[in-house]
Amino acid sequence: MTCVLGGVEHLRELMARMASTTLEVLEDTCSLFGQGDLEARRALWGRIDELSRELKELRRTLVNEVLTFMVKYQPLGRELRTSQTLIGIAYDVYRISRYCREIARIDLMLSHRGGVSAIEGALGLFEAALSASRMALADLRELRPARLRDVMAIDAFIDGKYAEALREVAEADVVESGKALKLLIMRHVERLTDHAQYIERYIEELLE
Repeated sequence: MTCVLGGVEHLRELMARMASTTLEVLEDTCSLFGQGDLEARRALWGRIDELSRELKELRRTLVNEVLTFMVKYQPLGRELRTSQTLIGIAYDVYRISRYCREIARIDLMLSHRGGVSAIEGALGLFEAALSASRMALADLRELRPARLRDVMAIDAFIDGKYAEALREVAEADVVESGKALKLLIMRHVERLTDHAQYIERYIEELLE
């Protein structure tokens, strides 16, 4: 590992904790798509919100630690680039949780209609994004982009589905509420997979 992580011992632990917490948020969000019980979904809303806040604090802590290292040691070249990369990773991990939180909010707004579980095909799309995120977060914990190609393949698949749905809505004179809601969910899912790919790219940069 580089001197940046060596100079601030617990940065690696912070990244691992962020990865673990983000995975919890993703799994809870995935549960919303298959959960019809209102009380169970209400509990998930609370957990997703709480975990997202925790990730916000973890990100702030990690960024502060990296900035402190930069001020103290004034790194150049590889160490400076590594410092910037760690800040980028922290942002992308946190953003994944924010998109999950937005999906939870949509579920809340649709609670009287069964929530996101009532949107046809949404579960399968989110499961694909969850798979990509799991791989990216596993690579982050291991600090090697071993699953980059698989993440890229899922990202391309989601991009294609989103573009197809967007064209369908754009060409329609009247858009059914179900299709409009699915498109909104797909937008968040598309961003999730984007951030998963960004994490993989950052890991590559750390190892160059």
